[in-house]
Amino acid sequence: MIERARIITGVVLVSMLAASTASAQSTTTNAVAPAQESTESQPIPAGVGAGTNARDPDRWQHTLIEIGPIVSAISAGAEGEVAFPLTRSFRFGVMAAANALFPDISNCDVTRRIAPERSRTDCRASNQAVFAGALELRRVGHGVRHFDSGLLGGVAETLGTPVAFAGMRLGLVWERAASGISVSIVPNVIFSATQPLPGIWAAFRWELPL
Repeated sequence: MIERARIITGVVLVSMLAASTASAQSTTTNAVAPAQESTESQPIPAGVGAGTNARDPDRWQHTLIEIGPIVSAISAGAEGEVAFPLTRSFRFGVMAAANALFPDISNCDVTRRIAPERSRTDCRASNQAVFAGALELRRVGHGVRHFDSGLLGGVAETLGTPVAFAGMRLGLVWERAASGISVSIVPNVIFSATQPLPGIWAAFRWELPL
């Protein structure tokens, strides 16, 4: 009986709280309605609306410097890019990256995959650096938070063996008044001497408009 009484009391209290909340919301809605009607009748200032960056509507005109860490299944490092504006929705970028292979991944393994004919003579596990450069054509979204996508192609090098690669960058960008940040993934294909090798890397970037 005591347990039932507690349950009934709880139900009653919840019902009273719900009714009180509904009443308060109704009162607030009635009080705010005239103000909303007055606001809706006013013209919207130029440059403010969906699909625009209210903080800096001319941001698309600025060249962006982007830099940050990257990581893949076999390496980690940093990349940087200079992204030049083409139109309001497109940018052209020049990218460079420097990576170090993880300790359990030797250049012998990498060379064996991308240039097997050199793996016996040029395999040196002491050299762990991988360098890359690429060009990117990026479609840029609009708004303070938006989605970007881009096609890129370039050349990577390790142990003096250059290989071509191509990929697609898919990223989410948060723009601030004088900077920005982005996270992206880049599915890619390395065109080795034997067969195309699929891969992917992830990047976090800071953006600085010039």
